[in-house]
Amino acid sequence: MIGMARLLVILTLALGPLQWMTVADVGPLVLKPVHLPFFAAAALGWVALLRGRVLARAVRPALPFVVPYAVYILLLLVSVVFLGGKFATSAKYTVYFLGFCGWFFLLATMQRREALTAALWGSVCAAFLFFAVAFVTLQSRGINVFSVIARALLTGDTAALQFFIFRNLFNETGAVTDEAFGTALRHTSLGFIFIAFVVTLACWDRSRIARAGALLSVLIILVSVSRSQWFAALLAVAPLMLRTAFMRPAPSIAAAAAAVILAGLLAISVDLSGVQAIIDQRLGSLEEDGRVGMYGAALDHIAARPVFGHGVGYQIDVGAGQMLEVHNIFLAAWVQIGIPGLLLALAFTGALACLYAISLSRSFWSAERTCLTGLAVLPLFRSQLSGGGGNYTLPEWICIALFLALAVPRRVDAPLPATARPDTPALP
Repeated sequence: MIGMARLLVILTLALGPLQWMTVADVGPLVLKPVHLPFFAAAALGWVALLRGRVLARAVRPALPFVVPYAVYILLLLVSVVFLGGKFATSAKYTVYFLGFCGWFFLLATMQRREALTAALWGSVCAAFLFFAVAFVTLQSRGINVFSVIARALLTGDTAALQFFIFRNLFNETGAVTDEAFGTALRHTSLGFIFIAFVVTLACWDRSRIARAGALLSVLIILVSVSRSQWFAALLAVAPLMLRTAFMRPAPSIAAAAAAVILAGLLAISVDLSGVQAIIDQRLGSLEEDGRVGMYGAALDHIAARPVFGHGVGYQIDVGAGQMLEVHNIFLAAWVQIGIPGLLLALAFTGALACLYAISLSRSFWSAERTCLTGLAVLPLFRSQLSGGGGNYTLPEWICIALFLALAVPRRVDAPLPATARPDTPALP
């Protein structure tokens, strides 16, 4: 079973970025290649739990997050009966939550080193497979990705990176039609690249392939010109940078610093004004982001029904009559199921933030663990800006599962005394 578990973890992470490929359209869930190994792994995890193979001490640290979120899901399902709304939306949230639980149970049956090795190989495959398939796909449509990137860097054209590449990657013609995939799906792809970046960076000293995966992942994130992914990556590695500043850096870290200095000298000697233009456009106009107007509209709808909300999957009018869900987990919970939803969203988000702070304080001695705590940044940060209707997307769920399994300190990580009794399973 362990061999199958490793394979499913690797396949889930490797296929995750390929979001422009569709296997089938099943009700509210459009099945992508990543869903096949993800739900297979989840099913295997639930089977392990029912057979008593999941130790209680392995899942206990996750309870402060899981319990309030489970109550939140239950409240969503109940509210469909009394408030109306979209059952498909609540069903999708429920399926993802159950899939996350199963995925975490599967990781809990594995030794930490085995789980990290599987996550490492899956992350390396994710970065290289995404680049290879994207390059071939765009090339088949007459687009050379290197030419587009070079032109954007020289001219400062952010649209070429933000829309042109991804629109032509996700759609056959790149045109905007009713049947076209929106470029917002690129955030789901980039979410898996974020996982690849954090995991491969944490395993930097383990192999050259881990270093190559980390470098390729960060380059993909930079080229995507996604502000939220930039900030998430910086926040994820900030504790590691702080740790390095106070401790003697490893030779590999010193080499990375030398590479940064060399890149700086290159930037001085070469005209890269387009790069500065891209940075100014992406970071100099935050107040013009469409989410600002969306949040204002959401607050108006909340004021109309602040206590019980408008129902699950409720959408608001933003801009030219476009129906959009709220891209913030707190506002979305409040709009849908009122103050109870807001309180529960604060509870499970606060629990995740507390687990992040505790894990960081207890693992600061280890560069690997310090880096892996950064996995929690994506669900904590992106859920405030998410395009998934204010709920967690699949890569954010996987980030939470990996964070709970690999970064949160557990007594199961330490060897038991010879006289200690074996722990009881999660179910008798």
